Amino acid sequence: ITMEDEMFSINTFYGNIDGQGYTVSGIYSDRFISSFVQKNYGVIQNINFAMKGNADFLTGAAFAYYNYGVIYNCHYTGNINGGSMYCVQSWNVGGLVADNYGRLEKCSFTGRVYADDASKAGGVVGYNAGDVCYCSFDGEVDIASASFQCNSSFQGYVGGFVGYAATNSSVKYCTADVTSVH
Repeated sequence: ITMEDEMFSINTFYGNIDGQGYTVSGIYSDRFISSFVQKNYGVIQNINFAMKGNADFLTGAAFAYYNYGVIYNCHYTGNINGGSMYCVQSWNVGGLVADNYGRLEKCSFTGRVYADDASKAGGVVGYNAGDVCYCSFDGEVDIASASFQCNSSFQGYVGGFVGYAATNSSVKYCTADVTSVH
């Protein structure tokens, strides 16, 4: 499915989206949104996104900023440019999900995750308190040093796959081909 339109965001989602394996390509974002779904309590499955240029998300994640549900067999190709503005330093950035409290399974991210002033940044998940299995990452994660201009004591977490893993979270049977982590 080729679109020449700007990406939109769903605020809170409780249902079931099944993309049936289709790829949505040509979408872009010229405005600051955080992700396809802000808060996911449902099931998002079998959707592929191929972004045109950079996805300039303010708080940065492809599928969900907060995931409390299930994201299954979803794939993203492109870049995520996320983080906070105005020296807030409280946002997390992940290639697929910023904050995961649910489950990601058989998902992949290919591209670059750029996190300006983010607290936690990862190639697939920024902050993980849930389960991630059979997922993959291929690309680069870069957390900018602009934070230090605002607060010299700022401490961010960055990882090629997960930026920060909470106690009792799990990452199983995943792969990462990380070009670089900055």
